[in-house]
Formats: sequence, C-alpha cells, structure tokens
Amino acid sequence: MEILTESSRRIKYAKKLIEKLSIMETLEKYGEPLIIGSVAMEVFWKRDIDIVVKTSDIRWASMGALEDFLKSKNFSKYQYGDMVDYPREDRPEGYILNLFHEGTDGELWEMEVWFLEDVTYYEEQLQEWEKNIEAEDREDIILRKAKGDIEEKVL
Repeated sequence: MEILTESSRRIKYAKKLIEKLSIMETLEKYGEPLIIGSVAMEVFWKRDIDIVVKTSDIRWASMGALEDFLKSKNFSKYQYGDMVDYPREDRPEGYILNLFHEGTDGELWEMEVWFLEDVTYYEEQLQEWEKNIEAEDREDIILRKAKGDIEEKVL
C-alpha cells in the first residue's frame, strides 16, 4: 500500500533527521530525552516528532536547549511555551520548545520537545503500546491518520 510505504519512509527520514540535527545529543546535556508519540510507536504520518526530556530543573534545561538550538542555525522557526506559569488544562506542567526544519524532502518538519520533571506517564504509555499493539493495528492507525479519520494528538 502506498500510504504504508510512505509512512515507513517518513519514519526512517524522521530518525535520520533527529540524528543529523543532533537533537538527542543536544538534549542529553540537559536531561534524559525520550522519543515518544508516532515515531516511537511507528504509526507516523504527520511530520511532527515528539520528544520529552526528564530533568529536575525544567526551566534551566529548556532555556539552555533553546540557546543551543538557536546557535546551531538548523531551524527556520522556534516557539517556546511556558505551561508552568501559564498552565493549560490540556497540557502537562512544563516548558515546550517547538523547532521547525525544512527537510531535504522539501517539507516542513516540527520537533515538539517537552521539558518535564516526570515522564513516567510517557514511559508507561510506550511500554503498554509495545505489549498490546499488533502490526495490523499499526497499519490501520496509519491508514486512518492519512485519511484524516484520526486527529494527531498533541501531548
């Protein structure tokens, strides 16, 4: 199926992009990064890579990472969100850094990085997913995402 082939290509590209842009290497200076969401679960469609960083000083870590990413000049746009002093019901308490990069595929890719004190929920979610998901389920989710039947959930 074309959609599944394209999803597989996008997953491979996303992983190469993470490496090429030194995303994890940069984030490791500030805490313990973990790739989550559709890349980790291999149900990737939308060009949106989700990462959480576990750290005890989330403000310091988020500001340091932002400065490092700005210096790298690898991104065309940066967004920074404070969900500590400005909490939102549908967001975790932490800081978010959105990085935008135009890939060699000509498409705009977004890296959404959350800096949190506790990432247990996301670790458990990935473990649960790995235990319970079958290949056919993954395929069905990808096809439904591509058709717009499933809305991509933001943390």
